[in-house]
Amino acid sequence: MSKVYHYTSTAGFLGIVDDSSIWATNIFFLNDYQEMKKGIDYVRNNLKDEKLFPSMSQDYQKIIEKLQDIFDDHYELSPNSEISLTNYLLEMLVVLSQQFYVASFTHNKDYLRQWTSYCEHNDGICIEFDEHLLSDSFKYNKFNRHSQAHHRFDSIIYSYSNSIKKYFDKHKLREVFLSRKQALVNNVRSIREHSAVRKTSAEYRYSATADLLFSSILEALTEFALIKNPEFSDEKEKRLILTVINKHDKSIKFRSKSGVIIPYIPVHIDLKSITKVIISPTDDAILRRKGIEILRGRYKLDFEICESDCQIRKI
Repeated sequence: MSKVYHYTSTAGFLGIVDDSSIWATNIFFLNDYQEMKKGIDYVRNNLKDEKLFPSMSQDYQKIIEKLQDIFDDHYELSPNSEISLTNYLLEMLVVLSQQFYVASFTHNKDYLRQWTSYCEHNDGICIEFDEHLLSDSFKYNKFNRHSQAHHRFDSIIYSYSNSIKKYFDKHKLREVFLSRKQALVNNVRSIREHSAVRKTSAEYRYSATADLLFSSILEALTEFALIKNPEFSDEKEKRLILTVINKHDKSIKFRSKSGVIIPYIPVHIDLKSITKVIISPTDDAILRRKGIEILRGRYKLDFEICESDCQIRKI
């Protein structure tokens, strides 16, 4: 049975149990300030001056209009008449990247560096989850039912250059776009041959191409969100990546820390996925254990309680 772990404060653990939820924080407010930025910069630098798509082609201008139809519902991004499809896609990339939220887990059980990084002395909890049950919680979450949101639960790749080149090499981007576009053209040709309303086929082609490009941007950004500085590799992170398409989505909440307002989204979890609670190195294990035992009974949960094997002395 595969396990993942989440390190938090005692107050954080109490909130998770009280609300049956865990917080996914906007990706630009995480501890690695380079999150997403490296991937976006790579694409921008490689495509900025690249005439990947002709600027004034009628087809491409129509596609931009359809992309703007998708975008205008939720964002302010108005292209001028001279913008190329490449530059418009880059603008979309930057704007959409701000709508990614992350909840972090790890495969490290009772790990000293994560105690010291994410928990205060005498005030830390490591929650062990059944990975399968936790993943199921995300699949059936309310954000999948009531808002335009997408999620992915996957392990981090700790390699900037190789991973970014692998997924976003500009020549592969061109090949993917052209192959998808040709597939759409073939579909439209079939529609023209069999449909009585032929005049709608061109509009369909533009809309379908715009939809594919939009989904491709989201796929690319999700891959960016799984790439992290190799200096963090010992954390063995697995993360929930939540993409909220509508920036006005009411599921987005705010908290403050050190004078900074931080956007986050509460994500429902099945409390039965909690299999163990590990108490951080402490000077008062008996009292801390007693409080968790009463909490466990109140919520009719069935997790094990144990103390950390790590040794930390606060001087």
